[in-house]
Amino acid sequence: MARSYATVGQMLTYAVERSSLSLELQGPARVEVILRHMLEFVLMSPRSRDAFLRTVARTEHTTGSIAASPRLRRTSPDLVAELLPSSSDSDDGARLGIALRVGGPFGTTQLREMRAALGSSPHHLLLAIARHTDRAELEGEVPDGVVATSWARVGRRMPKADPGHAHLWQTLGEVGENAGRPVVQFPVNAKKLLTRAATAQEFRAHLDVLHQASRTLLGTSPHFSTRRGQTDAHLQAGVGRQRTGLEFGEV
Repeated sequence: MARSYATVGQMLTYAVERSSLSLELQGPARVEVILRHMLEFVLMSPRSRDAFLRTVARTEHTTGSIAASPRLRRTSPDLVAELLPSSSDSDDGARLGIALRVGGPFGTTQLREMRAALGSSPHHLLLAIARHTDRAELEGEVPDGVVATSWARVGRRMPKADPGHAHLWQTLGEVGENAGRPVVQFPVNAKKLLTRAATAQEFRAHLDVLHQASRTLLGTSPHFSTRRGQTDAHLQAGVGRQRTGLEFGEV
C-alpha cells in the first residue's frame, strides 16, 4: 500500500479552520462548505489528484491545484481548476468545476447553467457529486459536459485508485452520504418529510388510493381513530371489532 503522510484529523482540522472563514454556514450548505475543504485538502496530493481525475471525473486531462471557491452565485462550483492542455491546442484554457451537494439532488437545468458558467469552450468539464439517492434522480438526464456521481461511489472507488489516502476518501464518502440524514435518537420533524415535491406527491398518491378504495369498496371515507390499548391515531375506514376494513400503513 502506498504510504500516506496525511491523516483524517489533519484533513478535518484544515476543513474546519477554512470553513470558519466562510459566510455559507447555514443549513445543508454548512456541511457542503466543510466537504469542499476536505476535498481540497486531499486533492493537494498530485497522486490523489490524478487518481481522482481518472476515476471520478473520468478524464485523462491533468490539472494544477484544485482550489476551493466560495459560491458567489447559484451557478458557482465549489472547487475549480484549469485543465492543462493536451498535445492539441484546441482544449487550451479549459476549466474543471466541481459542485458538491448533500441537501438534495441537482436539477438538470441547474447543472446545465453551472456548466455554461464555466465558459463557452466545449472542453470545460463539470463534476457534480451528490448523495447516492439524489444522484439516482438524474438517471438519463445528465447534460453534456457534466459528470454526475455520488459520495458513495467516491468512498468506494477512490480507496482502490488511491490506496495511500484510502482513509481520507472513505471519510469523505461517509460524511457526504450521511450528512443531513436524521439520527434515530433524534427523529426529524415530521413536517420536513414533505418539503421535497416528489415526496409530497408520492405521499398524496398513497392517500388518494386509500380514499378511492374506501369510497368504492366500503362507501365511506377514511378517518382517524384510536383503539383500546393504543395511544396513536390510525387512519382507517370501516375497521371495527367485528369488521375488516382498510387502514393506512407504513409508506
